Amino acid sequence: MNQAIFQKYNQTYGVRYTKRQKRRALDAIDADFHVLGYDSTHIKGRFLFTKADNLVCGNLKHAKTIIAVAYDTPQWSLWRYHRFYPFHGNANRYQSVIPMMLCTTLFYAFAILSAQMAGDLIQNEIGALLYLWGILVVTLFFCYFFMHGIANRHNANRYTAGIVAAYEIAAGLSKDQRRKVAFVFLQEGRIDHYGTKVLADELRKQNKNPDVILLSAFARGSVLRMGYKPAAKKAAQGLALACKSKQMELIGYDQAQFRMTIVEQLEKVMVIAAGDLDHKQRLCVSDTASGKDRQINSEYVDTIVDTILRYLRTIHG
Repeated sequence: MNQAIFQKYNQTYGVRYTKRQKRRALDAIDADFHVLGYDSTHIKGRFLFTKADNLVCGNLKHAKTIIAVAYDTPQWSLWRYHRFYPFHGNANRYQSVIPMMLCTTLFYAFAILSAQMAGDLIQNEIGALLYLWGILVVTLFFCYFFMHGIANRHNANRYTAGIVAAYEIAAGLSKDQRRKVAFVFLQEGRIDHYGTKVLADELRKQNKNPDVILLSAFARGSVLRMGYKPAAKKAAQGLALACKSKQMELIGYDQAQFRMTIVEQLEKVMVIAAGDLDHKQRLCVSDTASGKDRQINSEYVDTIVDTILRYLRTIHG
């Protein structure tokens, strides 16, 4: 694994949450891929208050295969035992409800406590003023958390490792192979995955239906899995055969299972992720959206890079 690139996107651009942070990270990715010889374009979309800015490195119009990575980072989770499910959108929605309920409970507890203590705190005009200011500050904080969230500060596995892997794959392709492969850095968003819809709309507008390999959170865990939609079964089997150094599970998922995930809008898509199995045998990634997402297993990154390069060289010459 390229340690210099990893440190760059894990520290200098390790937080990609606000509009400014995302723009700076995209500019850095654009510059790095330009050095490798790739041209880039932006695919942007907007719907009401939702915006998305995707970076495309390579020629999307002629691409037979797309390597996709979500470049933005998740919000910090109040819940200590947060889990991320790359293949099960319903489970992710449930995980997002828990910290929201906790935050709501804390807000109501604060409101009740402050109402009970109002008589003791308000003894004079200064006390009343301080009390009102305290109520205002806390209320604004909770409103900010509900509407915007708080950026998570450490995001090595989700999704810095994916950016590093995409860079190394891009560097390993020959000139002829680069004509058939494009790299798309998607804006995942908090819950709407609008960046993927913008990409899907662009592909439909161009009347294109290439294979899409999405690099999810794959850099830590006991199980390496590739999930695919029915339309991508043949490509997924070929990609799994290219994995030599580690056992990769290959599982087909229907459209309903991918509902409310980042790949819901795409058709011929494969998702690579690693983690552990929960009690329902669903792959879950622990310690993301928290301060624990600091380390990755570089061997996983090398495995994914080698596998995808071997596959691309096989199908694109």
